[in-house]
Amino acid sequence: MQNIYAHSLVDLLRGICNVPAALDTRVSGISIDSRKVQKGDVFIAIASDEAQLELYVAEAIERGANAVLRDGNTNCRIYEDKAAIEICLQGLRQSMGEIAARFFFRPSEEIKVIGVTGTNGKTSVANYLASYISQGPHKCGVMGTLGYGLLGEETEALVATGYTTPDVIEVHRHLANMRDAGAKFVVMEVSSHGLCQNRVDGVQFYGAVFTNLTRDHLDYHGSMSDYAQAKQKLFQNTSLAFAVLNRDDDLFSDFKAAVTPGTNITSYAVSSKAADVAVLTNELSSSGIHALIKASVGQVMIDSPLLGEFNLSNLLAVLAAATAMNDLESVESRVKKIKAVDGRMEVLRSVNQPTVVVDYAHTPDALENVLKTLAPLCSGSLRVIFGCGGDRDQGKRAEMARVAEALADDIVLSDDNPRGESPEAIIADILAGFAQPSKVEVIHERRMAIQKMLEKSVADDVILVAGKGHETWQEVKGQRHYFSDIETVRELISGAAVLPKALEEVIND
Repeated sequence: MQNIYAHSLVDLLRGICNVPAALDTRVSGISIDSRKVQKGDVFIAIASDEAQLELYVAEAIERGANAVLRDGNTNCRIYEDKAAIEICLQGLRQSMGEIAARFFFRPSEEIKVIGVTGTNGKTSVANYLASYISQGPHKCGVMGTLGYGLLGEETEALVATGYTTPDVIEVHRHLANMRDAGAKFVVMEVSSHGLCQNRVDGVQFYGAVFTNLTRDHLDYHGSMSDYAQAKQKLFQNTSLAFAVLNRDDDLFSDFKAAVTPGTNITSYAVSSKAADVAVLTNELSSSGIHALIKASVGQVMIDSPLLGEFNLSNLLAVLAAATAMNDLESVESRVKKIKAVDGRMEVLRSVNQPTVVVDYAHTPDALENVLKTLAPLCSGSLRVIFGCGGDRDQGKRAEMARVAEALADDIVLSDDNPRGESPEAIIADILAGFAQPSKVEVIHERRMAIQKMLEKSVADDVILVAGKGHETWQEVKGQRHYFSDIETVRELISGAAVLPKALEEVIND
């Protein structure tokens, strides 16, 4: 049963701003979204447009908010007809994390929260690490791109949030829900946007993991230097007991220097044996990963059904975190039970049909990793369908074209969340990166692109449908229309399912 929270507004804001005792009121909920306000809530009013802000405030009060907090230094306002008060607080955005932490009785002080950040691999590492921990004596939750909830055989599907890192109120609410459900650990993805926009303020991180840094989100950050500095904020949390860093990444030294002094640092690497957790020998095949790993307890042999060197790196991140937490009991069996997450190297095939792999790869580095993993496993043609998101980093479009042209035999460009941009303009930017654009087929409608690719493929071929992964929408002009790559592929190759056997068996049967 979910806890019912109730606070005196004076107590909730004590030390943050002074609320006159005569205006004190009880608040039983907290929200940053006026559409979700319930009777008795305190509504935190944030908007860049003053006129829009007034509309949000009016809606929240109409829905029964007892109090409104807004940025500014004017006097309190009393809505006598609605029995509500408005408090103006300078620096409200910077105080929201502390307010949320107080409201939910500081959940991150009762559970050990491990943040995972990086360009690629956040979702996989967060879910792999949560799976690893949950196989031990403690319940573990996860929060990120796929949703939030506890992991384990008896848990239900994750609850979708719509964001990699939700707003700061929801972050603390979800942590509190998982605490109340018995979690002792939570592994959460921490995006650069989330760090810059104060979405994890008030969270006391126990550990932090860095996966890698490659080009993405430069539309927001402006430069790779600013992007890196945003990620490094996670490692400056003074509550950290440990930090896990990828020694293979070019910015390893920069991230190491950014870690709060006194924090235990554990490094991992696929290519460098100088790392604390390193690969001694490895065999990567269509059956998965077989590797001998150097760790603090000595040598560890791991066997995993996961595919590719990038997943080997992801597993090393898990082992490095386990090393930092001194949690290496039954490590081999726990790693073996870690499964791929939805929309990440998801393999689908039907009889006499080509093998289709659906993956979230939407950056040049991720696309390169997946194509390089699939190439040696493909006896026919390696084909790829991809696009680029609208209103996002335009510079990566040509780079993704160059990657696809170098590694794939056949390429179809299709729409992938064009958002407010012209789909034709996005495709034109991608085409500009090809040396031979005439050999690239353009089919904007994504379902048609998948269908056409299937029609011209044979059973020995492998088709990578890249970019959307787990997503169940296509975003066009502010509207999300239902669309799933996975469901579309399953429907088009009748009887397809995610096959439990190794990819090599799928390709060669």
